[in-house]
Amino acid sequence: MWVGIGKTSRPYDLPEQPVPKGLEFDRWLGQAPKLPYNDTIARGGKLPDSYPFNPGWRDFREFSGGYVTDWGAHHFDITQWALDMDHSGPVEIHPPDKDAEPGFGVKLIYRGSPVGDEIVVTHKHEIFEHDTERDGKKEHHKEDNGIVFIGDKGRIFVNRQYLITEPGSVKGEPIGEKDVHLFKSPGHHQNWLECIRTRQKPICDVEIGARSVTVCHLANLAYWHGKKLQWDPQKWEFTGENAAEANGWRNREQRAPYQLPSIA
Repeated sequence: MWVGIGKTSRPYDLPEQPVPKGLEFDRWLGQAPKLPYNDTIARGGKLPDSYPFNPGWRDFREFSGGYVTDWGAHHFDITQWALDMDHSGPVEIHPPDKDAEPGFGVKLIYRGSPVGDEIVVTHKHEIFEHDTERDGKKEHHKEDNGIVFIGDKGRIFVNRQYLITEPGSVKGEPIGEKDVHLFKSPGHHQNWLECIRTRQKPICDVEIGARSVTVCHLANLAYWHGKKLQWDPQKWEFTGENAAEANGWRNREQRAPYQLPSIA
């Protein structure tokens, strides 16, 4: 299985510029490290790989995890859901091989999924090509943002726009009564309102969200530190030979006076 979500963030390396009048930059930084102001972090579309409508702070490690914590929150969430690991997560995270494309190549190892004994999910840049038809006209598309599930009957590509199977007959197979049937959501907003009334958990509750974003952080830590990591999803901590060092990465120093309150 592979997940295409774009690259991780990089260390802040922008030259200092004058702080615009009226901006309390120290408060804007908050608990982030004290850094020089540069207009790029406050404006959209100033970096080559940035979304044109998002400010540049999202591309720097001191503020964000880049695309890995952006689209990763969506696509790794679907990955965990598909593997029936919403209440667990990967147990090993491998940094990229030496010959991997820069910014890609981290591998997440899942064990204990009903789908298989050991599932490898690779963050990679790969193009998925497919054809669609609209108003009688065929269109050819190239997608690198999404998830590809690879099984013994073919492949499934999914993102916010498409659900595509190879061969196409896989998508058309009817689901039997004893097969897995997914929750039929009335929509996020309606599901949320119904759960307020009934006190039931929504389809994606707070634990599921926390575990999905944890996968994003685990992938980033493998990129940033270049080490193989072992993770205990139930204890929410690293194990193995790098445990002592890696567990220190779960938090960072918070600059005064903007620290978050402790809940320990």
